Amino acid sequence: MRYLKYGVVAGAMLLAACGSEDQFGTEANPVLSLQVEGKAPPSGTACTNFTPDATRGQTKYHKQILIKNTATVGTKTPKALCVKWEIKDSNSQLKITPPSNLPTDPDCTGDWKTGLSINSAGIAFDIEYAANESGDSEPVKITFATNDPDAPTKVLCFGIASVGAVCQLEPSAFTFTNVTAANPQTACFSLRNSGNASLAFKGAGIDPANSQYTITAQPNSDETLPGMGTPENIDGSKTLKICVRYSPDSDTGNEKATLVVLTTGQPAECKSSLDAQTQDQANFNISCTEATGKKIFSFPDPIAGSAKCKICGEGPPPLKIQNVLVKAYTEAGQTKADANYKAQMVDVAGNPQTLYALNKDKCIDVVVNYTPQGGLPGPPAYVAFTFSSVGISNEGSIPIVPGDCDTPQPDFGPIPVRAQAAVGETWTTTLSIANQSCGGLTITNICPYDSGYTGKDPCSAPSKHFALAKGFATTTVPGFGLINVDVNFKPANGNKKTINDALFIQYCPGTFASGTCGVELASRVVSLAGTVAFDTTPKVPTATLSVITAADKIVVGKPVNLAMGAADLGGFTDLATKYYWWTISKRPEGSAAWIPAEFQGTSATANLSVIPDAPGEYEVSGQVQLISETGSDAYSPQVKVKFTAK
Repeated sequence: MRYLKYGVVAGAMLLAACGSEDQFGTEANPVLSLQVEGKAPPSGTACTNFTPDATRGQTKYHKQILIKNTATVGTKTPKALCVKWEIKDSNSQLKITPPSNLPTDPDCTGDWKTGLSINSAGIAFDIEYAANESGDSEPVKITFATNDPDAPTKVLCFGIASVGAVCQLEPSAFTFTNVTAANPQTACFSLRNSGNASLAFKGAGIDPANSQYTITAQPNSDETLPGMGTPENIDGSKTLKICVRYSPDSDTGNEKATLVVLTTGQPAECKSSLDAQTQDQANFNISCTEATGKKIFSFPDPIAGSAKCKICGEGPPPLKIQNVLVKAYTEAGQTKADANYKAQMVDVAGNPQTLYALNKDKCIDVVVNYTPQGGLPGPPAYVAFTFSSVGISNEGSIPIVPGDCDTPQPDFGPIPVRAQAAVGETWTTTLSIANQSCGGLTITNICPYDSGYTGKDPCSAPSKHFALAKGFATTTVPGFGLINVDVNFKPANGNKKTINDALFIQYCPGTFASGTCGVELASRVVSLAGTVAFDTTPKVPTATLSVITAADKIVVGKPVNLAMGAADLGGFTDLATKYYWWTISKRPEGSAAWIPAEFQGTSATANLSVIPDAPGEYEVSGQVQLISETGSDAYSPQVKVKFTAK
């Protein structure tokens, strides 16, 4: 039988070689059947595409390749379909996964990976698409090699459809929590482009218009985001920032709104739902023993004594008072202030306290003990304290005023004077000079000078870059009065990027009569900081300044809450460090309210409280400084806001 078998085979081979029909063969060629999602795949080099998705991996999409052996059973038995494959250009968004349990067949030995008989279920490959920020947009290819002579190789391509610019705003919903009127909260939203064409920002707004929500930062109109996967935005991580501040008012029915961002992408409007959960912050008022009713610690005579101011809680939640310290207006005066004054909190039982919680209608005394040194009045200073409610802190101050109206004392803000201008341009900044005493303050001279000058007459070395907007003549500022001086910055050349000069202020520290100061003239120096703008210098930001406290609640002795922001970051990103500079530029007659240098600038918060001490109109000036990660900085122009205390 063995010989017969070989003989038959030999005969068959001979007949085939002679061109005769193979009547005795028992095997036929396999036939490759390949479908994607139940359909024939695209022909040629076309890809089966996934529609781009904005969930960045949170949702995964799948397609299936099904391979079967569809040879027809006739007079010959089909061979097994032998298959192997190679996957190229795999990336983090598209992944092809072969089946784990592969059928085998004796016909498919060697480097074949599987063997498929006819009428079997075949094998299925999974193609997964999980959108992410990687920027991977290249198609993934799988090449099949088979023993089907009509389909020895078959290439399938899977890609991501091209849909132009796709607008994506994150987060898509945000809730402001634990916000109080004194401490608004700011949230920033990221605008991304998850498409492959350039997307332009066209604007942003709050719908419906809502006074509680303010857009404090947004890109310039027509600022663009390159398409994801392009050389400028390979990983799709580039974003534009839109920041919104929530400042609660007394209306509890308008917490819900929508941030709407307009773009040239699809959809044209990207939206994020806004909501808020507010808390009541404790209110309080201050009353002092000063006979005039001013909110000050007054010591008219250079003799030992004490003065007190009472802080009373008005609820509804408890108010914490702590960190009560005496501060000098200048660093040089701190040693003298410490020698002359001691401040502490004292409860109703007369016990000193370092931290005290006030419920509604409960009070604590802040007492300043005065021990003048050498029979001379102590330096003007102030009591600084921290007040907090619902876990949110703020700073307060109460002036200490020594002397019987014969020790005038100037103070300044903002410190330093900051400006930014290109060569040939002029930038004007206002310096406020406050007289923090009841005696008249006569200022005899003000001049900007070259900070490199070391002689006794600074005005003989005028600054080449800074000048007063108007000339200056001897001026007397009444007790607790305030004047404003405009300083122009006009860089003479572009030799330096940063110019640091100084403003010399000469005044009479005693009585001034008949054009003569009764004592030796004194002087103070304020730093002038100018940035010379070049083509590569970031654009200046735009500052916003607003009063958070409702107008009908602004009364003498109670904090007025203010908030500052940057409505336009200019050439900076939201990662830039922000400094907020404040000063009081107007106050009613007799008011001693002032923002000490300690509180004039801080990067920690864009909020400030001012305690009016006399009825009338107040004006606060604000300025934002931005510093990038590379150290470049820019200043906003000054902005002003007014409020009236009753």
